[in-house]
Amino acid sequence: RDIKADRATVWAALLSPEVLKECVPGAQEVTGTPEDGFEATVVQKVGPVKATFKGMVKVSNIVEMQSLTLTGEGKGGAAGYAKGGANVRLEDSETGTRLSYDVEAVWSMALPRRWRISSLPGSKRCSKARPRTTPNPRRKRKVGSSG
Repeated sequence: RDIKADRATVWAALLSPEVLKECVPGAQEVTGTPEDGFEATVVQKVGPVKATFKGMVKVSNIVEMQSLTLTGEGKGGAAGYAKGGANVRLEDSETGTRLSYDVEAVWSMALPRRWRISSLPGSKRCSKARPRTTPNPRRKRKVGSSG
C-alpha cells in the first residue's frame, strides 16, 4: 500500500496507539507504548459468534524506519483466544512510502460440549449436537436407525 507521506511520518504512525486503533479492524481501545507493549480491546465476529478480545501487542525486530514485527495475543472468555502477528516493511515509493506486511492469525473458539463443528475447517457454520442418552433397554432398535 502506498501512503502519501514520508517514511519518518509513517514510521511514527506505526508506533502510535491512536493510529494502531484505526488500523486494526474492530479495535475499541489501544493503549501503551512500543517499548512496553500495547494493551488492546478488539471486537470481532466470526460466523455466528461475536466476541470481545482483550490482550497485549508487542513490537519486536525493530529496524528503525525500515521494518518491525507486531505480535499479539488475546482472550475472549467463552469465545476462546486469538493470536497473531504481522511483519511490516517500509520503503520509499514514487508517491511517498510503500507499506507492505505479512499477517498470520489464529483464532480458537471454546465450544460448549453440546456444540460441534458441522462442516469442514474454515467454515463458519456450527450446529447443536444431540445429547447422548442411555438407550432404553425395553425399546428395540435396529442398528443404524436414527430414531
